[in-house]
This record gives sequence, C-alpha cells and structure tokens, in this order.
Amino acid sequence: MKTEDLGTLEVTAAEIVIPGEPDPDARFAFTGDMPEDKVYNGSEQKWEPTISDKETGKTLAKGTDYTVSYSEDCTNVGAVIVTIKGVGNYSGEVVRFYHITKAPLIVTTSSASKRYDGTPLTADGTLEGLVNNETATFRTTGTITEEGTAQNTYEIEWSGTAKETNYTIAKEDLGTLTIERPYYTLTINYVFSNGATAAPTFTQQLLRGETYSRMSPTVNGYTPNYAFVRSDANGIQQNITLTVVYTAIPTPTHRPHQPHQLHRPHRLHQAEAQQQRRQMEHRLEQRLERTKTVMLKLFR
Repeated sequence: MKTEDLGTLEVTAAEIVIPGEPDPDARFAFTGDMPEDKVYNGSEQKWEPTISDKETGKTLAKGTDYTVSYSEDCTNVGAVIVTIKGVGNYSGEVVRFYHITKAPLIVTTSSASKRYDGTPLTADGTLEGLVNNETATFRTTGTITEEGTAQNTYEIEWSGTAKETNYTIAKEDLGTLTIERPYYTLTINYVFSNGATAAPTFTQQLLRGETYSRMSPTVNGYTPNYAFVRSDANGIQQNITLTVVYTAIPTPTHRPHQPHQLHRPHRLHQAEAQQQRRQMEHRLEQRLERTKTVMLKLFR
C-alpha cells in the first residue's frame, strides 16, 4: 500500500475585526442595534452586540464564538465600555463604548398674588421626571411679605433614593409671587359735643399712599372743630377713624337802647392846668396894678 505525505493542514482562528465606520469589504460587522447613548432610567442598560461573518454567512453565537464584557457600572450616568473577544474559531478583540446620560427633570412653581396683609405669601410647585420610583425632597422657597414681586424659587434635597448626578433640570417654569398695595379705610364720624350724631358717617376705601381731603358738612347753628380733614403728602398708611365735633354757635344778647350821652372834654394834664391858672392870676394882678395907677392919677 502506497502512502503519500500531503503535509499539515493548520486551521487558525479567524480574527474578528470590525471597523469603526461601516466597511463593505470588512468580513465582520455588527448587525441590529448599534451602541447608542442611553438616558438614565434607574435600571441596568447593557448593549448586546450581534456579529455577522460575511465570509460564512452566519451570525456568530455569543458564548461560542465571542464573549462580551462591560465596565463595572451600566446603570448610573457615565461611559459604558463594551469589550468583545473572539473565542473558539474566532479571535481578536473589539472595544466599543456608549454613554448613559442624565434623565431630564421638569420643575414648575406656581404664581400667586394678594393684597398686603403683613403675612408671607407662598405657593406650591411640582417636580417631574424622577424614574423607577426614585425619590427626592422638593420644596418651593419663594416668599414675599411686603408690597412688590418675587420669583417663586425652589430647592431639591437629594436625601432619597435618587442621585443628583443622574439628573439634570431640563426645564424650569417658575411662577411669580405678588403683594399688591393694600386698601385702607378712612372713617369720619360727625357728632355733637354730647356724642349724638350730627351728620352721617363718611367712609372711603383708599390704596396705601393715596391722599385725601374732605370738607366737613354744614350743620345749621353749629360749627365743626375741623372744617377740613386732610392727609399729609404720605397719604393714608393704615385704617383711620376720625371724629369731628360740632358745637353750638353762641346767640348774640340784645341790650335796651341807651340815649347818646355827651362826652366830657378831656381834662388837661394837671401840671399844664396849674400853669394856665398862674398865668391867668398873673394877668389879673397886672390889670389890678394898672387900675390902681389910673385911680391915683384921677384923685391927684
């Protein structure tokens, strides 16, 4: 029997090489879903590759023809590294990666308004987008007490099962809190001095800071202690109650008619009168002297 040495047939494993970009000439290729970024959903998200062999026309079997391993964390936000290694009739190693991205959250806070009453104004809000029944503490922090506006802000406390690093605020719709100018009441009572009503009570609603001027009504036979009630330049700043008191106007007393009396002339000043009297006496003395002289001449 004749034998023939035909040599040694060596069968080598086919190296799995998959280009990063699709290549029609490449022997191996991924089929089905490609590795794509995934949005965080609270669960493990592993990409399962499917590999086809163009030369044999078969789809490689995981575990028989290749193995797949992943980086440690395939749940939380971050990069996931996938390593594919050929086994059995295949060799080589292919590495691919994708990312788990943050889940979007939507925050909405309400608007509210009221007239000033000295107490804080607040409003509620909502947080939407937590996945897989995860929890976090959400609260609105907006508040306003004085007249004006304020944004209804919020805060998230990551004290539950949700992790802040797995979420992002994708949309905010924040409300506005508004405290409007208050109304105050001006009340004016009109009374007599004994407390009885003199005229109907006047009331008026005014916005804080509005000025006012009110003339007291006329009551026949009486006069008010305030003809006008006016505010200063700052206007009304609180509820005000004022009282205007009316008192009777006195009636004139009529006296009996008296006949006109002649007025005596004013007396001269005493010193002046004495001087005049001395002058008159002096003139009389002079006249007497002249008379004596004339009489002596006649009798001589």
